Amino acid sequence: SLYVRYENGNNLFFQFDVFARWSSNEAKYENSVDFAEYADVFNPESELENLGYNSIKLKWAFLGNSLTAGYVFLKTKTLRPYVFGGISTYYLMSLKPGDFYEDTRSIRNGIIFGNLNTFKTVTFYYRGGLGLKYHGLSLDVYFENNLLPIDKFADSEDDSNQYYDNRPNYKNLATVNVSLSLNLLSFNLIKNKA
Repeated sequence: SLYVRYENGNNLFFQFDVFARWSSNEAKYENSVDFAEYADVFNPESELENLGYNSIKLKWAFLGNSLTAGYVFLKTKTLRPYVFGGISTYYLMSLKPGDFYEDTRSIRNGIIFGNLNTFKTVTFYYRGGLGLKYHGLSLDVYFENNLLPIDKFADSEDDSNQYYDNRPNYKNLATVNVSLSLNLLSFNLIKNKA
């Protein structure tokens, strides 16, 4: 990520970030018509994750930006803790299915992915966290959660007869993040008073 930070000389600061994020996760399901038979034969004691039969891997890529305000404690010390909060905007650049556990199920997983592809292109989040700065090195730990609905069909009525179309899949996206950054370039803007 890249960021610009403005410190007003007191303990307050404002920061604008531009970042990219990649992640992956598994979506699990148990609604295949032959799921029970498959599990009984190959995994009767439920000891395994059903051999990947009931899951599909999703790969995500986002660009984003955030605006945060923070307060630095012990500003005259070398080790300076701080707190911050703000808002973020995420732009979904890519959502794709990952490698299939079984190649023979690629058609079925393609259909399932088609129904999972309901994440909004632009989503908004709030964030809050703690940080520690030592010279040019900063460590941040923060929590992020969505401000508004993140699913294209979040406002759709819940209809049990609706198998494929306009059915929401995502309720929230909450993350705990750890960030380590190094300040490579800094400069001061100084106003001279006559």
